Amino acid sequence: MQKRYSFIVLIIILLMGTGRAGAQYKMGYIDLQQLITLMPEYHKANEMLDEYEKALLQNAQDIRDAYFKEVDSAFNKQGHGTGSQHNENMRRLREAYLKAAQFGPEQAQQMRKEKEQEIMEPVRRKAVQAIQAVAKENGYTYILSRELLITFPSGEDVLPLVARKLKLTRSGPVDPSAPK
Repeated sequence: MQKRYSFIVLIIILLMGTGRAGAQYKMGYIDLQQLITLMPEYHKANEMLDEYEKALLQNAQDIRDAYFKEVDSAFNKQGHGTGSQHNENMRRLREAYLKAAQFGPEQAQQMRKEKEQEIMEPVRRKAVQAIQAVAKENGYTYILSRELLITFPSGEDVLPLVARKLKLTRSGPVDPSAPK
């Protein structure tokens, strides 16, 4: 993923060099993740994700409890009843085992990751649209992700502009080295 971003930055720089002679490019940067965490939609999405995770954990516990209940039932009925009842008990035990085995930690983690992408995508999309609008309004040719940059001038951080556009409030400075 990092190689992909580096490649994109390289392409942008090359395009800047091959552009029209005398053309002025205005570049800025933003910490997209920081912007997203300032948005109220992010906090609502995080709450929804926490509730989903609690439900996943409860579901996993319910599946394990059902499995252990079937195990206890099978042992208690061992030696009692007919052969067909024994076969039915073993079938239920196998089904409970398969269900418990299929819903392991990896499955729960994958489900959580998918839900996180689903819930956070509208928040990310809104942030990107706001960045694009600020770029257009303020004449920025390029706005790069701060995570991709090794050095950057403090004056080209567009986070304050985007935060103002989205009517977000920040507590404390965005960049500790930036002037207050």
